[in-house]
Amino acid sequence: MGLYGLEFFDINNKLIFLLTVLIFSLFADIDHEKSYLGRRLGIIARLINLVFRHRGFVHSLFFALILFFVAKIYLNIEIVYGVVVGFVGHLILDSLTIEGIRPFYPLKFRIRGFIKTGGLIEKFILMVILI
Repeated sequence: MGLYGLEFFDINNKLIFLLTVLIFSLFADIDHEKSYLGRRLGIIARLINLVFRHRGFVHSLFFALILFFVAKIYLNIEIVYGVVVGFVGHLILDSLTIEGIRPFYPLKFRIRGFIKTGGLIEKFILMVILI
């Protein structure tokens, strides 16, 4: 997603953009205590999970909009693009999984795919992307 974003947006500092994409692609799982970020935040991740559940509010377009507006206030526009590409990219990829996402949380509408998280298809797709 980040490499595509480089082509789509006029980015001067490509490294900072890609690092921001990477960080904010992890940020969406702040609501899961076993995620990379959740393990580092410990009790904060558990509290977020307790209030919103995994793939609840934090995996919604409403949260993405809040994140965008907060980032736009405090950050350089190239970094804001990285925040959006990383976070929304995570949501898009999670929408392809069997569990899916609820993009308009708290509404019950869910977008689901056919990929099992941690399954063979997911690992195959990751290998294709890495290659």
